[in-house]
Amino acid sequence: MPRTLCKYIIVFSLLVISAFSVQAQTLKQRPKIGLVLGGGGAKGIAHVGVIKVLEENHIPVDVIAGTSMGAIIGSLYASGYSADEIENIARELDWNDVFNDKTARSRATFRRKSDDFGFLTSYKVTFRDGKILLPEGIIQGQNLFLELSKLLSGTRGIGSFDDLPIPFRLVATDLETGDAVVMKDGDLASAVFGSMAIPGFIPPVEREGHRLLDGGLVNNLPIDLARELGADIVIVVNVGSDPKPADEIGNFIDVLRQTQILLTQKNTTDQIKTMQDGDILLEPELEGLGISSFGQADKLIAQGETAARQSLAALKPLALGERAWVNHLIARVSHPQLSPVIDKVEIENASKLSDEIIRVGISLKPGYVFDAPQINNDIDKLYGTGIFERITYDVGQINNQHVLTVKAKAKDSSDGYFRFGIALDSNLESESSFNLGVSYTKPQINAWGGEWRTHLNFGDKVILGSEFY
Repeated sequence: MPRTLCKYIIVFSLLVISAFSVQAQTLKQRPKIGLVLGGGGAKGIAHVGVIKVLEENHIPVDVIAGTSMGAIIGSLYASGYSADEIENIARELDWNDVFNDKTARSRATFRRKSDDFGFLTSYKVTFRDGKILLPEGIIQGQNLFLELSKLLSGTRGIGSFDDLPIPFRLVATDLETGDAVVMKDGDLASAVFGSMAIPGFIPPVEREGHRLLDGGLVNNLPIDLARELGADIVIVVNVGSDPKPADEIGNFIDVLRQTQILLTQKNTTDQIKTMQDGDILLEPELEGLGISSFGQADKLIAQGETAARQSLAALKPLALGERAWVNHLIARVSHPQLSPVIDKVEIENASKLSDEIIRVGISLKPGYVFDAPQINNDIDKLYGTGIFERITYDVGQINNQHVLTVKAKAKDSSDGYFRFGIALDSNLESESSFNLGVSYTKPQINAWGGEWRTHLNFGDKVILGSEFY
């Protein structure tokens, strides 16, 4: 190894050791500061503005607790992203794509592309035992999960959330018991995914024996979790919504949303009551902005900044001096975030498809270094077959081995589904045709993904056909 490189390594190591030593001494001399980030859908982007102001004023964050959107922003900051990096993500991310389950047409199989021929709508009616099946959520959250997995790929080698650059906790709701599930270790991306599984919008997320829903139902502002991490002072950011007046509730979606707001408001109030002298509550002014205002990231971030700047008189006493701040930053970036070597690949297959077909579709094998873009690409291709409702994965440590577990769940439409459509054709001159169509498809007939389809078209021509693929 060249001497110059050795010198750089030695110098960097000494700086890190020095930073940890000074950081430890500084923590003994100052209060431990916790940052609590509440849920609120898109309004949680305001958290980014608060973090920007904290960094600008050299105010350290020693522990973080978050729920739902607060879990997303909190996990990014806890895992080593800077405020500027998180701001760029919030501004540049295609949120419409993130909250859309559709696979890019280029990744869909020809069979799935041909599904649209003769149909102007993609809506399917699924039956089981003579009854219509309703989905558990408006979307499955497939693209959301893949985005979280990509952003948090650097944490795959970390077992405990205490070992992140900033110790972190997040909370979800157990669908079966209604209890809070506090997540402090395991796969961070799946934990965040579970914390923001909004009832009726994203189906429950299965993780470590629990079916998880949005944590806002039980603890939208987890001040208690920051305390459990040792926080002496908490900076609390509440972006929750207020209930609507009764005359503004006009449909069942409004009723569902109002119910969630009421539940959230109750547990939020209970948490705020536990705040002590020296704690700081920030409530950004978000009038006119809602849980789906992802396209207004600029305004949301600005409102978060404004709320923090208005409380600088209370925040400033927590600021570090220049040298202490530099040591704090060095201690943060010195946490190793290396991609683990995969020791084992397991398949949890809730479909009729053969495990081996799924396994062949996964490029990462035992002995390979974990590669988030590659596994995401593999998952996207498998999802493009149209067989699966959701495909997720996690990386966990089992018996001192890094195990990649791929979890594939078949669509309810594996029970068979009807599809109805209208086809209109015209050459813009004198010829045109009009056809109505109905088809019934029974997918996953065998372990190779075979399907049977019968279709009837009537209009200019009457066509009845059946095919096995």
